[in-house]
Amino acid sequence: MPVTLGKRTATLSRLWPLFFVLGSFSMRVRADDAPVMEVHEWSVWVGEPQAKGVNSVAAYISAMPGLVETDRSRRPETGKPGPSPLTVMTLYGQPPKVVDIDLKIPAGRPVAQWPKSEGKSNRLRWLDLKVSKELTNQEGIATVPESHWFHQARELGGLYLQFKKGGRIERFLTYDLELQTTLPVRLDGGPDQYKIANLGKHKLHDILLIVPDEAGRRIGWLDVANPADGAAAASGNPQQPGQPNAAGAGQAAVKETVTDISLSGHLKT
Repeated sequence: MPVTLGKRTATLSRLWPLFFVLGSFSMRVRADDAPVMEVHEWSVWVGEPQAKGVNSVAAYISAMPGLVETDRSRRPETGKPGPSPLTVMTLYGQPPKVVDIDLKIPAGRPVAQWPKSEGKSNRLRWLDLKVSKELTNQEGIATVPESHWFHQARELGGLYLQFKKGGRIERFLTYDLELQTTLPVRLDGGPDQYKIANLGKHKLHDILLIVPDEAGRRIGWLDVANPADGAAAASGNPQQPGQPNAAGAGQAAVKETVTDISLSGHLKT
């Protein structure tokens, strides 16, 4: 059962795959006397309920075009492709001379990236990036099929990025991660009405629930799922799906918040 979520912290649980978009994340980056820049990032994470990992390389195919190296398979095993893990980052604002982006992955590893970074193992490093508002060399843009999502990402209007030493020019950075983390959300109910319990410490925004059926994929929408009352104050690991709430020594009591989400029409593909 795929589920999409907006914002950067999210998860879901039951006996189906979970699909969520962690979107609408943005932040301003500014050093002293430097131009103001804004970074936008959204992600698609896919995971099984109660599993120890997210975005498994063995379970989900790649969303990258053929020119991007990846550890994932590019062909679905079934007739209908499912969701694929993905993250896209775009930069906006007044471009400085160069930009360094250093992404650390404390509980996981990158399985694909574009443009190719200088990072290894659990780190992605795009260093000495030239940033500009105008495209200086059309031949620097990689060619991909017209139907590929790279074209949509380029239309987001991000600044053009290129390594100072040369190479491809792009209007975004993209990467795919395999993560060792759990999904602190529980999903109950069906087939037309579900209940979502957000067991994490942060609000989940823009939740799209996708449930496969014989006619395709039914969808349900929820603007926000609030965390459990007292979750932010409680210490220790997040509550695991299926476990009762309990307040340990020195911890605040956590009261679960459950939100209804109804299925309506079918997803158009």
